Amino acid sequence: MTTIDHTQSGISFAPRARRAPLARALQRAIATPNDAAATVARVALGLIMLPHGMQHALGLFGGYGFSGTFGWMTATLGFPAPLAALAIVTELVAPFLLIAGLGGRAAAVGIIGIMAGAVITHASSGFFMNWFGKLPAGSEGSLPNQFMKNPLDA
Repeated sequence: MTTIDHTQSGISFAPRARRAPLARALQRAIATPNDAAATVARVALGLIMLPHGMQHALGLFGGYGFSGTFGWMTATLGFPAPLAALAIVTELVAPFLLIAGLGGRAAAVGIIGIMAGAVITHASSGFFMNWFGKLPAGSEGSLPNQFMKNPLDA
């Protein structure tokens, strides 16, 4: 068997530059795949969550804004203040990141945390949206009942 001594052959074998493990992990965490289905899912989730974040953080769409939501989360629900602030900021920022395609995985993890908290918070009310008991049985959350007014009620 013949071996080549690269120090004598004139061929230079420079070791391949390796990225630091933290840089590789960060790149994988913020990368977003170039996939149409993932893009549709990402944008849809962002558009669904954005109004909710605007309610909690900015007071739009009938929400109580940052201070009202923060007070409710800390006083009524008993969340620690830093966790409540992080949740409100995540509800506002993560949807923008999802829609823009920036840091999809990190934004999705934030949304998962928000949804886990929502499930725990709202579990006693049940799954469907009949908050006031005014909808006919079985019609909770249906589009016509939520967005159309009965002309006979006028």
